[in-house]
Amino acid sequence: MKNQKIIVVSVFLLLLVSCSNKNDKPKDIDENSIDKTEKIIDSDENIIDDSEEVKSNNKSTEENSEPIKNDNEETVEDNSEEIKENIESSFSWKVKMAGYELEKFDKKGKTDYNNFVSEFEKFPWMEQLDYLKKKPEGSSPRIEIKDLKTGKSFWVAMAGDRNDYTYLIGYVYPKEKKGMFGKGKGETIRWLEVYLTEDKKFVISSFILFFEGDYTNLEEKIRKLKEYGQMEAKD
Repeated sequence: MKNQKIIVVSVFLLLLVSCSNKNDKPKDIDENSIDKTEKIIDSDENIIDDSEEVKSNNKSTEENSEPIKNDNEETVEDNSEEIKENIESSFSWKVKMAGYELEKFDKKGKTDYNNFVSEFEKFPWMEQLDYLKKKPEGSSPRIEIKDLKTGKSFWVAMAGDRNDYTYLIGYVYPKEKKGMFGKGKGETIRWLEVYLTEDKKFVISSFILFFEGDYTNLEEKIRKLKEYGQMEAKD
């Protein structure tokens, strides 16, 4: 804008020289107009100065500003790892091979849903049935998961042969046993309910409910199956 002011003054001087050379009188120039023009130019310069100051302030703000960090993000991530660790450490599993004595198991240690289902899929069910057919003494093959926090267990065994077999689902949970004749102090026992199914997908979906701790829906689900029997758990 300072350049514009210089240009206006220069044009004014050229006009005076031109008129002088031609011996003509210059036209009357309104000094007020020139003053107004200069004021407009000065005003524009002030606007530009203010604009530059605003840009400078914005730049300073951008340099000083930092992305807002959500403190909860790190906390949530830490908590999810802690929850995952707690879930994995609250379940243990074991297997019973065909022909084992009633109380004999192979303990496998801690596990989670994905690993347990993988072991269920890899378990040599058909080979175990073949073995049991040759030597029928002892237990049926079985794989079991236990919730260490609640004391509840869920196991799956298999009976039959390669061409005709059935899954036996066992659900074990603490139950209050009343005293004799319903009187006296009772005791807590481990109660076993056993049901039958031929549906492998049903078995796996039951695993999900057990690992989630959704025992209400698990009980409702399995109790729709054909019941094999109920008794006090011995193992």
